[in-house]
Amino acid sequence: MKRALIVIGAIAFSSVCASALASKDAELVRKASIGNMFEQQAAQLALEKATDPEIKQFAQKMLTDHGSAERALQDAAQSAGANPETRLDAAHQSKMRMMQSKSGR
Repeated sequence: MKRALIVIGAIAFSSVCASALASKDAELVRKASIGNMFEQQAAQLALEKATDPEIKQFAQKMLTDHGSAERALQDAAQSAGANPETRLDAAHQSKMRMMQSKSGR
């Protein structure tokens, strides 16, 4: 009887741990996808607005690198059973609006 209670307790504990891990995985995927999306949109904005060739070159590298990161994140998210965000959160939308209002090199 005691052995059965230990086994049941271990199964319940592992189930709770798996659920907590899945929740943390989902939150990591959410934050990473928002951050990555923001970087891509900021780089695209720099490509459109910048006149300095070095800034444009850096922006293009950001787009390339974050495009690769996006594909890796998609694979990781699928493995974790999580869905990446498809829209920026309010804080990142606000930052993007601020950047869109600026001009410079």
